[in-house]
Amino acid sequence: MKISVVIPCYNGETFLEKCVKCVKNQTYDNIEIIIVDDLSTDNSKKVMKKIKKQYPDVILVYNKINCGPGGAKNEGLKIATGEYVMFIDCDDVIDNNYIELMLPSNERCDLVVAGLKKIGSDGHILYTRYFDADSVLWQNIFSSGKLYNMKWLKNNNISLPYGRVFEDIMLQAAILLNNPIYEYKNIAGYNYYVNTNSISHTVLCSFKPGSIEKEQEYLMNLKKYAINEEKRDILTYFSYRTMIWHLLKSGCKVGKNPMIQEYDKAFNFLNKEFPDFNKNKYINLFTKTRDKKIIKCALWGTRFLYKLHLSKLFFTFYGKVDLSKLWPNA
Repeated sequence: MKISVVIPCYNGETFLEKCVKCVKNQTYDNIEIIIVDDLSTDNSKKVMKKIKKQYPDVILVYNKINCGPGGAKNEGLKIATGEYVMFIDCDDVIDNNYIELMLPSNERCDLVVAGLKKIGSDGHILYTRYFDADSVLWQNIFSSGKLYNMKWLKNNNISLPYGRVFEDIMLQAAILLNNPIYEYKNIAGYNYYVNTNSISHTVLCSFKPGSIEKEQEYLMNLKKYAINEEKRDILTYFSYRTMIWHLLKSGCKVGKNPMIQEYDKAFNFLNKEFPDFNKNKYINLFTKTRDKKIIKCALWGTRFLYKLHLSKLFFTFYGKVDLSKLWPNA
């Protein structure tokens, strides 16, 4: 089967060649490579042209507007022709046999998920993370490094959100709401590199105009999948998680007034669209959401403060200090 690999690139001139090379060096050879430049401001376009000369079969896409990481992946999806597709961030690499090991054993498989390695800026492995097969869809939030069945994505109209948003969390919700037939591979061949200049470390560490509105729009579109009580609970949980993660990850040291404005947007949305969020069974330390402990504590703690009418006071204080290192990227 053909595997399409979509590589979104934003200011990735330093990493892009290495990323493409790791795909070209795969032990599996029926691979289509699509690089999507998301309106980079560095020399990424020159690097892409250099790659094209070396590998003429590589497909290059140049976005006319900045679409964000998820939007760039969507642009690649539009032209992908493989039976399965994998996203690889331009500053990451995969082991040479990763795609071969990730191939599904059943053609009915909608999704293949695996573990990963987190690599520090000095090249050393910070940790290797494997998952429990039963809980991997909850725990592995990355959109990259997975194999998605293209028919499954198209049949369920699943795509990623556009804009500078927390696309991984919201795509995770879309996946869970669509009950994929999935396989878990107990390997860790995706190497996630800590890049202090990446969007998650720079752009997302402040409130950008329109970002929370785009997140809310995507979450509202997921309502069509919430066809029973269990799925409504899942969507409510991820909507709350997205809003809280938006405030926690982007709100460090933004100041009092920006935090209050963003807090009001977040909780006005939750109260209007998910009025029972403060009763949601998944926002509980003792319910098996199978999320990381720090995530469960953050969600339960902020909801507890909300019930005590103290959450706005907490976030106002939070906007004045820098606690960004508390919140994990993986």
